[in-house]
Amino acid sequence: MSENSILQSGPVQAQLLSRIKAAFPDASIELINESSQHSVPAGSESHFKALVVTPRFEGLSRIERQRLVLAAVGDLLPAGGGGRAAIHAFTMRCLTVAESEQLGGGKVVSPPCASSGQADEQLENARKKTVT
Repeated sequence: MSENSILQSGPVQAQLLSRIKAAFPDASIELINESSQHSVPAGSESHFKALVVTPRFEGLSRIERQRLVLAAVGDLLPAGGGGRAAIHAFTMRCLTVAESEQLGGGKVVSPPCASSGQADEQLENARKKTVT
């Protein structure tokens, strides 16, 4: 993973990356705009996933790490899961350097978005597997 990797960069993504970099200047950051995989207009910046690798996460739980990242970008996300905000969905993975090396760089897997139909498709596939 490069030090700061950006794919499909736009103004919202640039702002998101800038905030994460400001909060974690020593971090290696991968930030990907996944909006094109969802039911949103072309060129949207609403769905992101991030991999943040920094020694600052040493000794912190997964929740503590995510809280630190959310503190940096929180006002770009909808409060309490509702309302309007620049970003609809934000998936993150927060690793120490040692964890990243152990995992071969890590990978962020985004959950399915209900608006894209992926969630319905996965639920239907799960139902088919349980009905024999």
